[in-house]
Amino acid sequence: MNKIMFFVKLSVCFLFFIMSKNNFGQRNSQIPTPYLWLKADSVNYEQNYWTDLSGHNHHVYFNSPVDSGKINYQPSLKFETTNPFTIPYRPKKKDVICMFVVYKADTTQKSYSIWSVQLDSSKYIEMNSHFVKTLYRTDTYEEIKHTPVINFFSHEWINQKIDTTYAHLNICGGDSIKSFRGLIAEILFYNRNLKQKDLVKIFTYLAIKHGITLQNIDYKNSIDTILWDVTKNKLFSNEIAGIGKDIKLKINQKQTAGNGGESILKITVGNRFYNLNKENPHELNDGDFLIFGDNGESLYDFNNDTSETSFIKNLSNRRWLVKRTGNTAHTIPTTVMIAAPEIAKDTTATLNLVISPSANTLFPTDSCFILASDSLDSMGNFYFHNIHWDTDISGTDAFTFQLDTIQAMTQRSSLINLENDSTTDGNLNAIKIQVYPNPSKGVFNVQVNLIKSENVNLFVQDETGKTIYQRNLYNSNYYFESFQLNSKGVYLLNIETNKKRKNIKLVVL
Repeated sequence: MNKIMFFVKLSVCFLFFIMSKNNFGQRNSQIPTPYLWLKADSVNYEQNYWTDLSGHNHHVYFNSPVDSGKINYQPSLKFETTNPFTIPYRPKKKDVICMFVVYKADTTQKSYSIWSVQLDSSKYIEMNSHFVKTLYRTDTYEEIKHTPVINFFSHEWINQKIDTTYAHLNICGGDSIKSFRGLIAEILFYNRNLKQKDLVKIFTYLAIKHGITLQNIDYKNSIDTILWDVTKNKLFSNEIAGIGKDIKLKINQKQTAGNGGESILKITVGNRFYNLNKENPHELNDGDFLIFGDNGESLYDFNNDTSETSFIKNLSNRRWLVKRTGNTAHTIPTTVMIAAPEIAKDTTATLNLVISPSANTLFPTDSCFILASDSLDSMGNFYFHNIHWDTDISGTDAFTFQLDTIQAMTQRSSLINLENDSTTDGNLNAIKIQVYPNPSKGVFNVQVNLIKSENVNLFVQDETGKTIYQRNLYNSNYYFESFQLNSKGVYLLNIETNKKRKNIKLVVL
């Protein structure tokens, strides 16, 4: 009798969901230990075996070396032609299985078996890249895309005759098709039912780690805080990804992109992207998360409507929402990369990053700030460094990109520098100083990049010359400071280092 069969093919927006029984119990904040747990970064290359991290010692031994790949900056194993790896699992007369696999199938063949469970010489359960076979039926997927996916499958049965001479678990292949071709990043196999809260934790772990979108399940951390509400944020349900750290859930994602790392938008902690996530040396605080998703519109469709003056012009129709969780996530310095080779081909065009701290996706001119790209590579990728998110601690930001001309950007930059240069003590030995938004409703963010580490004195004076805000910052070449001014008017921001000063006018609306 089939009591539960629940399958999700998340990254292609495909949901196969039949559930007649939910089990709820006391919450376990950690990922429950599976019967088999294989991660691509647990391969012992010297002795040629794949370590089982469950503690049950079901290690997978290779006949020959296996090549490596990556999914969302996480290691994966590249399989080309191989027989299935057999795991000594003996199903019972009444039993249940739950299997998670993160993979990307090759496109050169119609179908690839990912795993199978054999009960006897004729009965088996199989997960395939194009169909799922239970003991009772075979279902073909409605839509197939050869991008990284999370496969989840759960199945129960009773009163089945089990022949132990045939019974086993195959991975990286199955019984109808003997081999798998493509990338496999992670496998978790459970020979028991999982509680709903445990399922959510496993899905969250796999989705954030591998940059694969959950369409029907909220992202939650180890204390059940919602990191991303899929219903509330349904307009931004495309290519959801995030950076963040949760020690209990084994999440420590420092660089990411949606669609399994293949999205045009990528975000990293720090000032550069590394080949693998583990190579990024920056540390995140436990509990800090920045999760983002977009509306699925085209990056290259720009709104050129000039009839409305209260909103920023020439904005891409693709809009993103960012959700912050954690006490210090707003202090994380990030680098944003957007792939726009068609725009990069135009030597007169460039892109600006436009951020709305109020998460207003219409991007009003009086409450957003615009940041120019600070570099462009030969592949047509625009970079924006030292970007902080949710600096007003509202919980969310919205952002998009503005099509601009290099000439107009240069003219604005020259004007700003002329207005802001100090006329008394000279200029700072700075690479970049940014103050945004300005004008604002009262909240200002200041970023200072210096050529070398120096102490900085930052203070704000009102129109009478009275100092109303002051901070002394020490021993760094990069500073980020956020503060609020409570009264409307014009103020003077002073940034001093080594007896040099830069003055910037602040306007509170």
